Amino acid sequence: MDDFNFLDDEAANDILYALLKAHEEYAVKIGIVAATTEGVMLDMETGAIYFPLYDEEEIVDILRQRVKLGFFEGVMANEAFDRIVELTAKVCDLRFSIYLLRMSGIEAERRASRKVEVELRFFWQRAYLH
Repeated sequence: MDDFNFLDDEAANDILYALLKAHEEYAVKIGIVAATTEGVMLDMETGAIYFPLYDEEEIVDILRQRVKLGFFEGVMANEAFDRIVELTAKVCDLRFSIYLLRMSGIEAERRASRKVEVELRFFWQRAYLH
């Protein structure tokens, strides 16, 4: 279950507890992986495992791979890449960085530019840099 943090703690615990007890009523075995982007506290009865957030070095490595796959070499300016890493580290959500990469590329295309640069004043700069 992705984005499990959108449930309140009580609802999350109730859902997990009910699913894990399903074998008693329905004779089924079940395993659950619930991913959250925030530290939702669950009862230890549910066997929650905490995975720490990516640090900035991990974010850089992951985004470099995405840029290599999604853009031609030399299209992404270092300054733009660094800004996207910085914004991603602030919100701790790689989906946001993928969105920023995508929209930066679309905006560069819209402007008929062959390079994604901070100076182009992309939509995300207006929304997130100022």
